[in-house]
Amino acid sequence: MVKQPICITGIGSLPFRDPAAAIDFVARHSPQIPFVPQLPNYSKRELMLNQILYGLDDAFALDGDVPSPRGDAKHLVVSLTERPAKLVMHSQTWKLFLDAARAGRFANAAALKMQLCGPVTLASLLKLNGIPFIENAALFEAIVVRVRKVITHVATLLREIHPKVIIQLDEPLLEQSPNGAHDALWQCIVAVHEMVCESMVHCCARLENGRLLDCGADILSFDVYTFPPTDQKIDALRRHLDKGRQIAWGVVPTVRKPSLYEVRTRANRWWQELGGGNRLALQSIITATCGLAMGEGHSPEKSFLLCRDVAETMGE
Repeated sequence: MVKQPICITGIGSLPFRDPAAAIDFVARHSPQIPFVPQLPNYSKRELMLNQILYGLDDAFALDGDVPSPRGDAKHLVVSLTERPAKLVMHSQTWKLFLDAARAGRFANAAALKMQLCGPVTLASLLKLNGIPFIENAALFEAIVVRVRKVITHVATLLREIHPKVIIQLDEPLLEQSPNGAHDALWQCIVAVHEMVCESMVHCCARLENGRLLDCGADILSFDVYTFPPTDQKIDALRRHLDKGRQIAWGVVPTVRKPSLYEVRTRANRWWQELGGGNRLALQSIITATCGLAMGEGHSPEKSFLLCRDVAETMGE
């Protein structure tokens, strides 16, 4: 039997339109690792691309699905690198989470978690005159500076409340990125470590090129339901675990509604390949559905309940 329950947490977004209701949900369903919920149904500014650009309204239109740049490259670089990163001034959800944490709503938490769009994905999706920022060295470098500034801001506030903080960088496009682009992600992982926080990188795509598994984050978060293990992936994960690092198991899919049996069976493929047992349990986190705000699968409540059931049984 597992000596202690495996912690569960959320990846980021929730479908709520009321920030207070979202904070209540996190307190009830993710008390071990409460996370700052992103609420795109409440405001487009809560989408992860827009969120990290709070305060840059002179440089980006932030009310659509993807931020739209305003001005030329020089203006964008200056805004990204010189403007302060103060999410607390712009996000009601972020304010309420901090208030709840300071008031003791998460008194039994093992860690507090904040998720941010990673630099590779952000620079891949932002475009100036139809060209992705990732293809412009100056703009790509400015994106890295911006992400690092936001990391410093959120980590400072969370560390004032709890000694253990997890900063998750969401990188769905990491595996598809150009050669060398992952160096930008490493710079942001270093920024997390400089703030004495744990780094977590999430990628919900197929792990084709090994960039997630070799990125050097403390916690690797990926979809174990949809994608089967391979010898190459298992070898990389064993090296990761041998360094004392963790895995965040994405056991519930975004667009399907599997039973507990299906969820456990899919997760068990990876679990058995990695040797199972209490050591692996102690290095594991179970995560609910990626993209709950936009997904067509289980409700948030069902997704977290499935995670709870899996966490209670894995490692037995």
